[in-house]
Amino acid sequence: MDRYDHRRDDYYYYYYYYYYYTQPGMLFANFGNIARQIEHFRRIDPAYAQGVIAAQALQHALGG
Repeated sequence: MDRYDHRRDDYYYYYYYYYYYTQPGMLFANFGNIARQIEHFRRIDPAYAQGVIAAQALQHALGG
């Protein structure tokens, strides 16, 4: 019996495609949630908010 490989991306793609095809509004609602979180971070510590934004940009640039 093979062990579950937690490094495979299939788990995340399943949920992405589920929301994309069945509930596209839910997929894009997450963008608003992330934007609100970043605004909370900015109010508490602007440098931390900039770090989160930079990490997201890097992850996007790397294809993640």
